[in-house]
Amino acid sequence: MPLDRLTDVLDGHVRELERKGTAKGAEAVVTAVEMPRGKRGPRIRLEG
Repeated sequence: MPLDRLTDVLDGHVRELERKGTAKGAEAVVTAVEMPRGKRGPRIRLEG
């Protein structure tokens, strides 16, 4: 299957998932991890 045809098929599949509400949402990106302090556990910094 040529690449342009494959792209069309995959685009259609993703649109169908979005229409049904089952497409994967945006992922959180971890930018830093702060070590635990006192009784508090580690802290995770997210992008955005």
